[in-house]
Amino acid sequence: MAPTRELSRQIVEEAAILCRHTDITLLEVVGGIDYREQAEGLKQGADIVVGTPGRDHRLLQAGHL
Repeated sequence: MAPTRELSRQIVEEAAILCRHTDITLLEVVGGIDYREQAEGLKQGADIVVGTPGRDHRLLQAGHL
């Protein structure tokens, strides 16, 4: 969990570098990005999910996270 979208983006960018040669999948869940797309990404599965508190909470309440 990251406090802002900007920090979430930085974390995902760095994690992508670290996971580049692995099968580890990443998903960013933050406001300002299509909610349905993020819910579908969670449904497909992700090894690492990075998000902001508001979007994490909304996805958790909806049963996606």
